[in-house]
Amino acid sequence: MNLMDIHRIRIGAPPLACLRPLVMGLADSPAVEFIKSPVQELKDQFAQGVMDAALLPPFVALEQPGCRVIPGICLAAEQETGCARINSSVPLDRLSSLRADSGAEHLREWAIVLDLPLASDQESCDAVLVHDAPPCSAETHPYHYDLGVMWRERTDLPMVLFIWVCRSRAPYPQLRRILAQAQQEGMAEEAGAASYFHYRMASQEADSLRRLATLSIQHGLCPPDASIIYC
Repeated sequence: MNLMDIHRIRIGAPPLACLRPLVMGLADSPAVEFIKSPVQELKDQFAQGVMDAALLPPFVALEQPGCRVIPGICLAAEQETGCARINSSVPLDRLSSLRADSGAEHLREWAIVLDLPLASDQESCDAVLVHDAPPCSAETHPYHYDLGVMWRERTDLPMVLFIWVCRSRAPYPQLRRILAQAQQEGMAEEAGAASYFHYRMASQEADSLRRLATLSIQHGLCPPDASIIYC
């Protein structure tokens, strides 16, 4: 093993196009071992202590003990996300069952806190929860609903889809500098480009995370004393 590898920070992120501005340059940084894995695999790796930090849905910060949130950085949408949506065969007020597509498993908790009738994948359903997938046939699924819009209508707050989480033992000052630089470079590259997302965590995003924690506790998704803890 290279001596330098021992001191590299292990950082993971899902290979999603929407996250590119938050991981800009990490793969080329000599201080980082950058790992791309699907969301569920990354959650498991983080839980096992394989990662120092990972870009994951905010539910992870509530579910996993010893987890800290790096402030100031997130992927959030004011209203539409353009990617996290429901394709339905019936209007929303008639929806009786919803299943998550194979690429949208990380959105299941969002469906629960939004009081959507989530079913097992084996059941025949009225609608499918998708992430960044091609639209379903207009004949079979003519109704489309964006989770960001639904969250805004419920809370009057932006939807925070991904945050940086780390372990309490992680080298936070160095980690914060590295991730802030990636954010800065990514935002500079995205400047002027049309996007549903923004990448800074300010007061409204923090309020949204607190509201999410309250709803997650109410729906039994995390321990009753769970809260967002920042580094």
